[in-house]
Amino acid sequence: AMGPARAAVHSAVGCGHKQSLSLHSRQVKIDQLTHNMFVSSSTAGWMVAMVAMVAGCATDLDCSLAGKCVDSICECEDWTKGDTCATLNLQPLASPSDLTSLVQPQGNSTRWGGSVVQDDEGKFHLFAAEMMNDCSLGVWGSLSTVIHSVGTSAMGPFDRVGVAVPHEAHNPVVSRTADKSLWLIWTCGCPQARPPPHSGCKKETLTCPGGAEPAWTTTVYASPSLNGPWTPHVNVLGDITKGRLGSQNVSPLMRPDGSVALMFKGPDNNTEASIAVAPRWDGPYTLAAVNIFAKFVDDNITNEDCWFWQSADGNYHALSHRMTPADRESTVCGGHAFATSLTDWSYALTPAYNRTVDVVGSTTPLPLQRRERPQLFLGGPNHSPQVLYTAVQAAGGLPFTFAQHLGKSTVQ
Repeated sequence: AMGPARAAVHSAVGCGHKQSLSLHSRQVKIDQLTHNMFVSSSTAGWMVAMVAMVAGCATDLDCSLAGKCVDSICECEDWTKGDTCATLNLQPLASPSDLTSLVQPQGNSTRWGGSVVQDDEGKFHLFAAEMMNDCSLGVWGSLSTVIHSVGTSAMGPFDRVGVAVPHEAHNPVVSRTADKSLWLIWTCGCPQARPPPHSGCKKETLTCPGGAEPAWTTTVYASPSLNGPWTPHVNVLGDITKGRLGSQNVSPLMRPDGSVALMFKGPDNNTEASIAVAPRWDGPYTLAAVNIFAKFVDDNITNEDCWFWQSADGNYHALSHRMTPADRESTVCGGHAFATSLTDWSYALTPAYNRTVDVVGSTTPLPLQRRERPQLFLGGPNHSPQVLYTAVQAAGGLPFTFAQHLGKSTVQ
């Protein structure tokens, strides 16, 4: 039987990994202790780190599937670091002034999250949520749009082109069909027949086809061009969410045969992640697994807004906004889960990142009030993570889309 530490980080579905359970249980316990050290530095914490180095690894699973276990030591891929390759290898900023919005000009606009893709001509396109009328983030679900911006680098800056999708549309994720015939923008929301107000920030109660509110309705916008126009396909997950809370913040995995796997928030509560699959991007969808991270609540961890991908070796990874049940804005805000199959996930208790940003030459990192909505730009010969995008907010400032370089490879 699985030891208690191993079971605590294993998903509620699937039979689990059978190999080297005792060592993996020990590594998980060490991972939990280094998590505690991450949250509060102490002498005991440094002792734990030394123990972790001695414990070593037995398989690549002990390296979070983000590195290779060689002679009991995890050799991490470029985008990760740490004894178990659980932490993102985020590069420090050259200057504090680099903690700035990807989209220019910022003005008085509140922007949230961001999805970046590269077109066939080499240009980079950013799609992000922007609140109307210079309103605060609190109006999302009623006055949120998706804007389109263009740049020459995945690290930005990006020049705002205009609104790609009018209200109500939030938290966009962009993908492309396997045959490259269509670009897709996955959103929370649905088109509204009544035009939005040109001023004011009163949040209205809206509904979408199927009866759910926009926040819990997935609409996919399709176009052969990143410049649009975009055709809405409303409530694409309606068949599997009918009578339930709904779906939110979808992350698509587009497969070479045209089929799609989705990780999404829902269908029954605000902190569960589930998997749906379909032969085509527009469905029909079936549920493959519900609440795949349920067991992690035992470790005082909840998640939302997952973004997942499949690496070149066939393994799966997911980043999430990591929280505790009692603290939505915990200092530890980055989660990293990994799997060899879509329905059988493990979780790195060591955080992927936190609410601070390092700067070259400084021992004092820059603090953030919020850091959520992780997405990645994947590139290079192995289609590996190169840039992390998060929605951030510094104390007293406007929320904006922020990019941070991963690893040592150059982003073109």
